[in-house]
Amino acid sequence: MGNEDYPTAGTAVPAFGGVEKEKVKEEANEKAIGKETGKETNNSGYTDRTDGSLISTREEGGLSSWPPVVVRSPGGTGIMSPGGVMDLPDAVPSPIGAQGLPGAYAAGPSRPFDEVEEGWPMDDFADTGDAPAPGADNDENLVVANRVEDLDAQDLPQAEPEGNNGNAASKQRQNDQLKQTLIAASCCIPVIVVIVLLLVLLSKNSSSSNDANNTPSPATASPTSAVSQEPTTIDQYMLSLLPNETVAAIETDPASPQGRAFQWLQEEGETTSNIHYLSHQRIKQRFALATLYFATNGADWTNSTNWLDHGVHECEWYNQPYFALKPIISRYYPGYLDGFFNSTTANGQPKPCHDVTDLYEHLWLDQNNLVGTLPEEVYLLTSLETLSTGLNVELQGTISSKVGQLTSLQGLALFSQRNAGIIPSEIGLLSHLRALYLGGNNHQGVIPSEFWKLTSLEYILMGRNPQLQGTLPSELGSFASLKWFITSTCNISGTIPSEMGKLKALEQFYISTNSLSGSLPSELGQLSKLSVVSLFSNFLEGRLPTQLGLLTSLILLTIRDNELSGPLPTEIGLLTNLADYLNLENNAALSGTIPSELGRLTMLQELTLFNNELSGEIPSQFGQLTSMVHMNLANNSLSGTVPQELTPLSQSLHTFNLEGNPLLSGIVPNALCNISGTCEESALDWVCEGPFGLTMDCTGLLCGCDCPC
Repeated sequence: MGNEDYPTAGTAVPAFGGVEKEKVKEEANEKAIGKETGKETNNSGYTDRTDGSLISTREEGGLSSWPPVVVRSPGGTGIMSPGGVMDLPDAVPSPIGAQGLPGAYAAGPSRPFDEVEEGWPMDDFADTGDAPAPGADNDENLVVANRVEDLDAQDLPQAEPEGNNGNAASKQRQNDQLKQTLIAASCCIPVIVVIVLLLVLLSKNSSSSNDANNTPSPATASPTSAVSQEPTTIDQYMLSLLPNETVAAIETDPASPQGRAFQWLQEEGETTSNIHYLSHQRIKQRFALATLYFATNGADWTNSTNWLDHGVHECEWYNQPYFALKPIISRYYPGYLDGFFNSTTANGQPKPCHDVTDLYEHLWLDQNNLVGTLPEEVYLLTSLETLSTGLNVELQGTISSKVGQLTSLQGLALFSQRNAGIIPSEIGLLSHLRALYLGGNNHQGVIPSEFWKLTSLEYILMGRNPQLQGTLPSELGSFASLKWFITSTCNISGTIPSEMGKLKALEQFYISTNSLSGSLPSELGQLSKLSVVSLFSNFLEGRLPTQLGLLTSLILLTIRDNELSGPLPTEIGLLTNLADYLNLENNAALSGTIPSELGRLTMLQELTLFNNELSGEIPSQFGQLTSMVHMNLANNSLSGTVPQELTPLSQSLHTFNLEGNPLLSGIVPNALCNISGTCEESALDWVCEGPFGLTMDCTGLLCGCDCPC
């Protein structure tokens, strides 16, 4: 109640709730007479007022010794005296104010006399006996209370002795009190009636709404009608589980993959009771899988066994037996995903779903003729640990930023398909990711900096994305568990950081056909587990570090098509496990002689030193390379004769190219004239190059075989 509800200072205040001044005077005289005769109006020490209030008369000294003060506050009206404050019990607000005063309170029935306390403490009041203000800010608006003794005695009528007239006056006061109570009640009744009517109307509207919600929709209703016209309770529940954009797709286009998947769920609720017993995770799971099916032309999949069968648990729908085509790719890349799973199943691969929750952990649909776009609803499967849809060459789209929702993901293989666009920064949220295979796509833009936070990665396979840009930051040294790093045929620039020497677990390092520059860091020699180094087709320069000889686990080393210079380090001869190939061709500034130590590489199948500035003789120790299949020494400055010690190589060689060395002389060993082969016969058919057999220039210095001497 604001200040406007209280009379301002100096305003004449109707005494005791608005009773006329004359009546106040009359009552004061009656009290005075009662005190002089030793009588009190009642035995409780209180006398009634005409407005239903009580005035304490227990203070010593009689009427003249206690000046009562009228107090009105938002809580009611009362009388304050040095002995306490007597409020008006059961006061109720009156809409128009008691006695017509704004903000006044109508008094209810007085409480029984035997329940009135002797007097209430006045500790909080000032010594003057004034009533406390309702609030400090409202002091200037408080009512000025008039003491009874301040009334003009000359205006007071003389009191008459109590008797029958006194009893009549008391009854009159009781009647007046009853009238005021009835008036107050009559003012409240209309308000109560209005409130009750409003409650009844609201209850009816709520009941009508519930009835509409419980009305089942027709069995043939489309997802749009089920959502926006007369949705069933189960429909509303299912929709509440889905993202807003998915709901919008369902409502706007019933023929969309999302709309068809929702309709399939509706059919499941109508044909079986399974849907009513599924957890909300299972409902989302079935919806997401159904959306994937419709979005990728599931009817034409190579294998779609049990998919969308209402009677079959989704964990029994067809799934590839291996993650990311492990058996197939391992043929060409030995060690691929070795140790990635620690499973006790027959094939070493985990089952699709968790044994207890029945939620998908592994979804593998590689090489299954998925055509279309990978829908974003796949990312509703937040329990996934691995997701693989590789080698579906007609599958397209982009990697959604929602991939960050798959926080349990350990393996993501979306390779050899038509994915395009940037790699979203949200990929950095996949802190548990161990294997990432995005090779053979059309990714563009710069590798996000958040990518280099994925220090749990063991396999990075992102090759054959020629428009994917970036550099190798020093943070790469934090990938302590990294085994494979493959970014061939991208657009990676900059230098190879020396921090790579910290990658003690690194086994395969493919970063060929990029734009790397600078020299090879000697720290690479610390990677004792390294088995493959492929750095061809870059702009690397400088000398080959002698520390390469420490990489005794190497089976393949190719640094061809760069700008290397200087001699071949003899330490290369320590790489006795080199079995696949050693390829240093097309480094025009490589010079010096061919180290005889290369004769120790008895497991080597291909040696290519084509198109360099090598000089000197062909080492006779090459006769020990009895596993050799392809040897190319063309376009150098070699001299001397072709050693007879090479005769044993005729049993293994398919290719021996000596052309472009005009200083070679002598007669070629006759056994070498009979070497021949084809790609089909070659053990290295994926790097097979012709021409096959012996190739050399017939000069006046070199003869034999087809060259007359």
